[in-house]
Amino acid sequence: YNALPPSLHAEWSIKALQKGKHVLCEKPFAMHAEDAKAMVTAAESSGRLLIEGYHYRFHPVFAEVQRLVASGELGTIHTVRSNFSVRIAETPGSLRHNVPLGGGALMDLGCYPLHWLRTLFGSSPEILWADAICPKPQLDSTFELRLQFPNGPLCYVGCSMSEHLNRQHDAYLCLEGDKAQLEVFNLVAPHQGHHLRLTKYGETHDYQMNGDSTYDHQLAHVVACIKGETKPLTGGRDAIDQMQLIDDAYKAAGLLPRGLCK
Repeated sequence: YNALPPSLHAEWSIKALQKGKHVLCEKPFAMHAEDAKAMVTAAESSGRLLIEGYHYRFHPVFAEVQRLVASGELGTIHTVRSNFSVRIAETPGSLRHNVPLGGGALMDLGCYPLHWLRTLFGSSPEILWADAICPKPQLDSTFELRLQFPNGPLCYVGCSMSEHLNRQHDAYLCLEGDKAQLEVFNLVAPHQGHHLRLTKYGETHDYQMNGDSTYDHQLAHVVACIKGETKPLTGGRDAIDQMQLIDDAYKAAGLLPRGLCK
């Protein structure tokens, strides 16, 4: 399990793969898309698994969101609002405030809603607009994006780690369709408390999904992949495209991709 800062993900994941180890690499996968490509190439060459640790992805709550989208129960989804924000105080040695280590709100928090959307809509979006608040050069404490998916919805993405925020995180997804609306409260860590709110024909239904912690579900998935019982849901092309979108978002906001920040 590579839980090192993002600046060390490529180096040590590749070394582990070359030693014949399967690797679960913490998100974000790398410092930029070029590193992600090198990591995926190393995994393919070694014949080992390289899985990205978006732990929310393996929980029944996200499976339920996917089911509702795929079933057409929401109708044509035209607008999506997403956010992941929480106060992260700057302390000595805080990697999230250290740009050369891969810090920044988009890298640490905004990567989640970007991954939700890419997974749900199966492609990479066009960035219509991006902006960031930077208390220090290149360090984004708040990041906002407006995205358009091909033949898909207009999406609003926000994330912040600013000091004025609450310690309780806000991880919210709202899918607005022409038949119904779905809101998901705490999509990142549903095991800490969550609920889904489906509004249809003027009636609202709140409910929850049973499940263990996202990390338990992630571990079960990794084990099943190693045993050859299923295919990885993250890593590979998905990880490369995810890092490319993060790179492009930084550029659209007038900032450097993390891999170019020294």
